[in-house]
Amino acid sequence: MADVPKILGLPVTYRCDARCAMCSIWLKQKGAAELTPAQIDRFFAEPLIAQNVERLILTGGEPTMRDDLREIARSASTRLKALRDVAFISNGLNFGRVIARITELADVFMEETAVNFGFSLDGLHGTHARVRGVKGAFEKTMRSFREARRLMAGRRNRTVSLGMTISRLNFREARDIHNLAQAEGVRSSFTTANVVDVYLDNADRAGGFALEPEQRLEVAGFFEWLEAREPNFYNRMAARMLRGEARPVGCAARTGALLLDVDGSVYPCGQSRKMRYGNILAEPFEKIWPGENARRVREAILLEECPNCMTNCYPETAEEICAKLEIY
Repeated sequence: MADVPKILGLPVTYRCDARCAMCSIWLKQKGAAELTPAQIDRFFAEPLIAQNVERLILTGGEPTMRDDLREIARSASTRLKALRDVAFISNGLNFGRVIARITELADVFMEETAVNFGFSLDGLHGTHARVRGVKGAFEKTMRSFREARRLMAGRRNRTVSLGMTISRLNFREARDIHNLAQAEGVRSSFTTANVVDVYLDNADRAGGFALEPEQRLEVAGFFEWLEAREPNFYNRMAARMLRGEARPVGCAARTGALLLDVDGSVYPCGQSRKMRYGNILAEPFEKIWPGENARRVREAILLEECPNCMTNCYPETAEEICAKLEIY
């Protein structure tokens, strides 16, 4: 089998202390089942996972709300033999809890494994608070971010970053967040708010965050501005799509990525419930991944989901994308 899972997205919980306008995760938290550390460990131990996953994305909800996060991280560090880098995403709202978990995770993973602690920032001061639905959210997030940056300073393969999801609620502050990251000495990443029915489950909230046509053009200009300063294949792709072009490149979700949802369901990504491969609580992953249902889903991705998807979750390699965009 040529295709193997190299990128694993793992939302460990739907619990969240934010009330984001472009997300419904926080509405799912009451009574939502969560995989136990033992169940996650058994999944990590599956040969297809243990031998091939190179990148792990730990997210939520707010992942620091799991008291057993260290146990999950230790399992990943032990089981995932090919692991090269870990992306950890937090809202940074609860200073004490967030810093405690980050300190634990920084020590759990081997020094050779690159770990980035990303903080979500959806605008400055009042804008971030409105988008997150939390009073004083900007100050809270920045306090956690700055302490994490201080703790990781000088540590090999430990970095901190800022990330922004651009929507109609904050698009005019994208340059401000980029400039803030520059001033703080960290990298920044940007993506557009997308309507999906898995994971974020936000289709019924789209009217409050989706970009209007004229706003899409303005955001396209931002990505072109960003591309001039930080050449990046996603920036080029986003700018083109915001101007009305079809997605010019494919995605690793088709061949080498997956998302393990909190209830054990397996998807190539969080874009659509129609793309469900199966559930690890019902059958072993070694049967799910090469199964007939997964094959049908992979074929459908190219025709139904990819053309309009603007996420930066896991695009194909830079070389392949640049070639398709005729950059070289």
